[in-house]
Amino acid sequence: MYTLVIGDYDHHKMGFLMEDSRLVETVNVSGDSILGNIYTARVVKIVKTIEAAFLDAGLGDTFYYSLKDNEKRHIFVRHMSNTDKVCEGDILLVQVAREAVKTKKAEASANIEFIGKNVVINRLGVIGVSKKTHDSSKREELKNIVEDVFKEQHIDDGCVGAVLRTGAAEEKSEIIKEETIKLLCKQRTVIEDSRNRAAGELIYENSDLFGNAIEEIKNRFPEEELKIIEEDDAIVKLDIDNKLSKLMKRVVNLPNGGCLYVDMTEAMTVIDVNSGRAVSGKDKEKSFLKINTEAMDMIGRLLRVRNLSGMIIIDFISMKDPESYRVLINHIKEVISKDPVKTVYVDTTGLGLVELTRQKKARPLHEILRG
Repeated sequence: MYTLVIGDYDHHKMGFLMEDSRLVETVNVSGDSILGNIYTARVVKIVKTIEAAFLDAGLGDTFYYSLKDNEKRHIFVRHMSNTDKVCEGDILLVQVAREAVKTKKAEASANIEFIGKNVVINRLGVIGVSKKTHDSSKREELKNIVEDVFKEQHIDDGCVGAVLRTGAAEEKSEIIKEETIKLLCKQRTVIEDSRNRAAGELIYENSDLFGNAIEEIKNRFPEEELKIIEEDDAIVKLDIDNKLSKLMKRVVNLPNGGCLYVDMTEAMTVIDVNSGRAVSGKDKEKSFLKINTEAMDMIGRLLRVRNLSGMIIIDFISMKDPESYRVLINHIKEVISKDPVKTVYVDTTGLGLVELTRQKKARPLHEILRG
């Protein structure tokens, strides 16, 4: 059973997702977040070696803008050439896809995206369905609903796309259709409103980031699986402060012995698995595998609770049996598959270090609470 607790914590509006009595995820959005905002921005520099441009939206620092990822989707407000290439001096319409994290700049995208309860409208040119909707006939039915709307709305520029969210499988077709039309109109209006605007103008403010994040969590569960509590004293009653404090420390204890050492640098997060006094008896290999799998369960929670992202290096306890590593790698992949933020197992190095990457979107929790 899952419980979503919503309330004020350390002067921030936050959500805490509990699985039984365990804290497994937080919803945290800083008050000065620009994630999802849409701006007109001037191209001030192009770096061909990394296929990127840097844009000035009048916010004091430039945005990173991938020319490769946004190829053929650029939205020109003002264009300095007669080609489809981005040039210095161009003014583009962009949406903030990732906030600035540490020394990394915020990332802007031409993928102007609007998120609804059942549908996400984007500019990726494809109609997709949530992977959690397994019924092939239902997937086809949902795609047909949106395809029909696109035809009715004369959407044929090859850029506009959509994703049917998990909850859409339980929704009436008329409601999905109405929501799709509404979001398409919203996207079209924003793009048209940017025409002939100057650089550095805020065209759309994503004012309800927290509400959208809460809706995203609700959308993952059938109604009977998720209990929602919005009571001022719920955070105290459920001892959430104590649970969060333990998960925010550098040394995080594992349930059955052993611990994790979590160190964050500018380039990556490094996690060392320590057996402590948890190993006893003759069958150390079996004990090491047990600690490593328990450690990965805890690491999965830490990534979601603390919103750790970017490159993550894990030093598990060394094991001798290749079969033990096969079991561990499979467990790692299973744990990260449950993360709502895209997380990828990259490789295990020659030194036995596991490399993961987790998509960067918002600031990590420690930066928000510290601020």
